[in-house]
Amino acid sequence: MAKQTLHVTSPDNFHATVAQALATNDPVFVTFISNVGADGQLWCPDCRTSEPIFAKVFDSLPNYCLVQCSIPRDGYKGNPDHPYRLDKQILLKSIPSLVAWKNDSQVMLRPEDDCTVLEKVSAFVNANL
Repeated sequence: MAKQTLHVTSPDNFHATVAQALATNDPVFVTFISNVGADGQLWCPDCRTSEPIFAKVFDSLPNYCLVQCSIPRDGYKGNPDHPYRLDKQILLKSIPSLVAWKNDSQVMLRPEDDCTVLEKVSAFVNANL
């Protein structure tokens, strides 16, 4: 049992990385968040708010495996055919999103469920340990 973070920069690597995370037997969570733009900041304003909240919640846990999916603006913004939007296990509607990932099910905390509120993110994570 440990704290581990795996990074996904391309949807092509997503399922292999999640399989690697599930093999740890630790609770697995997946974040979908914007990547850093040319200005050095996350391009998504809600992601800029949620990223430090995610970090604080996960820092407080004794063990987990976090899969962080960085999403570039180009190819995602306004694209209904983005692979994360079409993947039947993800069906990503918007970012930031947080998913509790298990072998046979996924539970998603979407932005409209307040990924930007520390108490709600913490409650979601703790309910899915």
